Amino acid sequence: MKFHHRLMLLISSILIISFVTLGIIIHASITYVLSEKHEQALATDARSYIYLVQDNEIDKVKEIVKQQNIDLLITKNDKKVFSSGKLKAVSNSDSYIQKKDVFIFNKKVNGYHVWIKGYNNDITEMHWTLWKYLILTCLVVLICLYFASRSFKRTLIRPIQEVTYATQLLANGYYHIRVPESNVVETKALFVSTNDLARRLQKLNNEQKMQSNRLKTTIENIPSAILMIDRNGKIVVANKAYYEQFNISHNIEQVGYHGYVNTEIEQLILESFKVEKPIYEQLEVAI
Repeated sequence: MKFHHRLMLLISSILIISFVTLGIIIHASITYVLSEKHEQALATDARSYIYLVQDNEIDKVKEIVKQQNIDLLITKNDKKVFSSGKLKAVSNSDSYIQKKDVFIFNKKVNGYHVWIKGYNNDITEMHWTLWKYLILTCLVVLICLYFASRSFKRTLIRPIQEVTYATQLLANGYYHIRVPESNVVETKALFVSTNDLARRLQKLNNEQKMQSNRLKTTIENIPSAILMIDRNGKIVVANKAYYEQFNISHNIEQVGYHGYVNTEIEQLILESFKVEKPIYEQLEVAI
């Protein structure tokens, strides 16, 4: 996987984890705050129901219960004062319990015990709205991140790849290669330096070729037989006199010197390779 792909994957993972963590925190906060407010509202309603019962306004209580679509049970000294629905007294301590969208609330007020059961989907709707907007926001940010990644690749990664490719070509001897300069400040100096290096290498290569041609011309005009080999034992230069004096009819450059020199000369070459120093010695060989 390429660097910018790994970078985008890392940032995307961090972003998604951050949004999920934020969503969980806000989710819990919404549940706590709305539950507290709902419990306080139910406590106020419970007092209102008791006041109405004390004033013998039972019909008004029934109307409110019907409008709010709740079950209501009010007792005093374990005797029913008001009851609607199938709600039963199950606990004597104040409590508020909500499972999914159904809640059960009970509270003691002025010697009365009130139980309220009903349906409340405010928390569920808030949760749905929260995650909907979080997901939409995360998608928008990921899309922006994608385009930012493409821009990052175009302005920084791609120029570096071009310079890397150009450097490989220079290493292989293609000194005429040039990199189109970028307008990005961070990479412009890199392009300029690479092109300057390519021009210098091309100039040195041309000078080396000229010197090599001059050397070959000079060696060709020398009447004595001359053979030059490199450190790898390959023949670099063999002048015309060498071909004529040793009766060689084919090109022997860039091949091993074995078989093209006398045995005594070959031993002298091997000794020179071993000591890695010039050896000057005059030998008499039969041609």
